[in-house]
Amino acid sequence: MEIADKIPRFRELHDLLIGYKGNRLYEAVLQPWSEKAQVAVSGVDRFRTMSRYDTKSDEFLLPIWNLYALSRVNDFLLLSFQNDERGNWTGPQVSEEQYLAFFSQLGFTPFVSGGVSSFRNEIVRVQQSHNEAEPVTMTTMIWPGLMFGEMLFSRSGVAVVGGRHHVVKEVAETSTLYFTYRRLHRKTSDLSMGWGSNSQWRTAFRRDYECHRMRFYNIDGGHCLNHLPSEADRDGLTINDRIELCKNRCVIVTTKRDDDLWPFGDCYQEPLSR
Repeated sequence: MEIADKIPRFRELHDLLIGYKGNRLYEAVLQPWSEKAQVAVSGVDRFRTMSRYDTKSDEFLLPIWNLYALSRVNDFLLLSFQNDERGNWTGPQVSEEQYLAFFSQLGFTPFVSGGVSSFRNEIVRVQQSHNEAEPVTMTTMIWPGLMFGEMLFSRSGVAVVGGRHHVVKEVAETSTLYFTYRRLHRKTSDLSMGWGSNSQWRTAFRRDYECHRMRFYNIDGGHCLNHLPSEADRDGLTINDRIELCKNRCVIVTTKRDDDLWPFGDCYQEPLSR
């Protein structure tokens, strides 16, 4: 039997979470699966540091598919933190303490950033400033973010205040969130959608890294936005629109059509100081 065949699949944990109907999710599902989860994470440990892979090889595909399945677990657990005036999550819930306990024992590092960055923060709610030029600042952390070594695993959810030059409330709160399977109050789109019950799990996790004083967005994308000509429009988006979408995984200012776009092949990099 191949070593990869012995690695537990996070899809199994996802299915257990989806099927659970009680009110002790952490004790009934997450804790009993902890030992398996630690073995499963050992199989994706190579992604802690930024390296390039043959994206068609089993060396890359099998662990990246399992990491994607863990991101689906994460999407489900984050529903617990998305209650607001638009409605509440009524399914099984975890507390922030339980959420962090589960991921911390797997080697993930939680973070809370003081400033707002598209790399580390997912904008959930916006208070629109009367000053259109006011920079975006965080008012509340809604859920914590997670790093896996140098790799970003999950951005923190934040409420922000800012002017329309930098963030537009009706856009940032509702535009399609790409590279994401599930959120409670907004449209999402990832490459698993539209596939069958088995094929959907052959989806690669998006890899973003913070290292060498740089931020690297979607490093497995084949179209580097840093090197495309300024007139490289696609889907009605300018190059700057595409950079906005690649960095934020959604549009936060651009008022153009935001659904049925294809940001999955774009990548970008910038200095860490930005």
